[in-house]
Amino acid sequence: MGWTLLAGGCCWAFTATGLAVLAWAGGPELEGSSWRLLATVTNAAWPWGLTLFVPLAIALFPDGRLPSRRWRALLPVLLFGGAWLVATAVLDPLGGLTAEVGVRGYPDTEGLPRLDWVAGVASVAVLLGWIGALAALVQRYRRGSEAVKRQLLWLLFAVVVVFTAFLTDAVLDLQSLLVGVLPVLLIPAGIVVGVLRHDLLDVRLLVARSLLVLSLTVVVAAG
Repeated sequence: MGWTLLAGGCCWAFTATGLAVLAWAGGPELEGSSWRLLATVTNAAWPWGLTLFVPLAIALFPDGRLPSRRWRALLPVLLFGGAWLVATAVLDPLGGLTAEVGVRGYPDTEGLPRLDWVAGVASVAVLLGWIGALAALVQRYRRGSEAVKRQLLWLLFAVVVVFTAFLTDAVLDLQSLLVGVLPVLLIPAGIVVGVLRHDLLDVRLLVARSLLVLSLTVVVAAG
């Protein structure tokens, strides 16, 4: 799990660092192939953390292994979702994330029509991967001992909070870093607490209250 989370963190860190370097180096006047290659990798790095490494860490929790051999089928789903999201990020006619600092990556898709179906397929594939990871978590909970259940509930609590934040950001179109991005840090935090201090608090009460908040959020969003 540690290596998986580290890989996901490196993907996000590379995108953040790439954006900072491109902005610091000068922005729109950077036309060299090396800068555009850096922009391409910057655009393509972040999806892997979201679509592969974080959900894989959830599926591997708490012993570092998948629940059974048949759960290996989850890996192609995660890889497929990651590949499609990378394609969406790299082939964006608007230039992807690096276009915000004035540098477009390869290939040059400026002027091409936006392929909404590609983004739609990527979203469905990513959703299926996360559902599979959560299903693995639920199966472990049903078969686990009391100690394992308390560990899993910490991670479940983190996932519920993250889903609530992401749902709020998507429905209200906040496009907020605080609501739409940073909550994902609660997942590795939940894993750490589940491994080291799973008996810290009454986690069942936390999960119950979190599910109540999620239900209320869904009702308000629907309204």
